[in-house]
Amino acid sequence: MWIEVSRAREVGIVGALLVASVVGCSGTPEGSPSSIAVDAPATEPIPGDYGDSASSAPQPGVGGGSTPSTSGDPTPCSQIARAACTRLAQCGPGLFPAVWEDDAHCLGAHVERCERVALAAGSSLAAGSAACQTAIERASCADLAEDALSACSAPGALSDGAACGHGSQCKSGFCPRSESGCGVCTARVVAGGACVRGACPTGLACNAAGACVAPVVKGAACSALSPCRATETCSGGVCVAFGAAGAACEAGGLPKCDAALGLFCDPVSNVCRALELAPAGQSCGVSVAGRVTTATSCTGAGQCVGATLAQPGTCVARRRAGEACDATTTGCLTGLECRGGVCAHPDPGACK
Repeated sequence: MWIEVSRAREVGIVGALLVASVVGCSGTPEGSPSSIAVDAPATEPIPGDYGDSASSAPQPGVGGGSTPSTSGDPTPCSQIARAACTRLAQCGPGLFPAVWEDDAHCLGAHVERCERVALAAGSSLAAGSAACQTAIERASCADLAEDALSACSAPGALSDGAACGHGSQCKSGFCPRSESGCGVCTARVVAGGACVRGACPTGLACNAAGACVAPVVKGAACSALSPCRATETCSGGVCVAFGAAGAACEAGGLPKCDAALGLFCDPVSNVCRALELAPAGQSCGVSVAGRVTTATSCTGAGQCVGATLAQPGTCVARRRAGEACDATTTGCLTGLECRGGVCAHPDPGACK
C-alpha cells in the first residue's frame, strides 16, 4: 500500500562491500556475513503501496522534497500521507533518514502515490480513504512493514485478467506486478498456493519454495519455508527480535541487527553498531580500526558512489522527477522510478 521500499531489516541497511577484503586476504572470519553495505537502499515500508503486500521492488512516488500541495485531492491523501510518514518514523527511527530526504519528501511521495492510485481505473481507495487512514494510524510496525492493511486495498472494480498497477483496482484485491510496475488482476492465492511473480496477497509471505504462507510469530519455529514476520528474524530456528545496539550478532546463528534502528553487524567484532549517515557531498564507505568497523552511508537524499575497500566514496545527490538517472551513479529519490533514463512517478493508471 505504501510507496514500495522493501523492508531492509532482513537484508540489512548497509550496502555491499566484501568483508573478506575489509579484514584482509586471509578471508572472512568464520560466521561473519559475506558483505556489508554502505549505501542504504531505498527500502523502508512506506506504508507503501496502498495495495499488495506483494512486490519487493523498491519503487515509490516522491514529492521531490517539497511540501506537497493537497488542494484538489481526489481523496484525503494528505491525511493518509501524514499518518503513513508518522508511523514510518516511529517504527524505523534509524531507517527513516536513510530513505527519506526529510519529512516533506516523505509526505510528498505518499500524497503523489495516493492520488495516482485513487485516480486509477477501478480503484477503491477514494471511497475507503478514511478507513485506510485509521488502519495506518493503528497499525503495528509488523503490519506496516508487511503492507498488511486490508483497509487500504479494499476490492476494486476490475475483474481478473485486467491490467492493473495496484491491488485496490482489482475485485480480488491482488495485483502482482512485474518490474515494469504493472500487472494483471489475479485471483487471491490462499495459504499453500504458489507465489505469483514472487508476490502473495496481504497477510501471506512468499517462502523459499515459492509458496504463500502465513508468517511465523515471535517465539515460534522458523526456517526458509516458514519465515518470520517483518519485525523478527529467524535465529537458531526460532523467530526472535532483531539485535539491539551492542548485541552480539550473526556469527554462530545469532540474530541479525535491527536495521530499523539504523544498525549493522560489525563483521570484525560481530557486534551491532550504528550506521553513520552523511549528506550529499560528504564521504561514505567502510573503515576498520582495530576491532571496530565504521560504516557510513548516505542520507535519503544521496547514494554512495565510488567507494572501495581501499578508499571512501562520495554521497551523490539522488535525482528528482524529470531528471536524468541511471542505476549505479545517479539514482532517483525514494518514490520515483528510473524509467528510460528519467526519474518519474509510478502511475498505476498508466497500466493498460
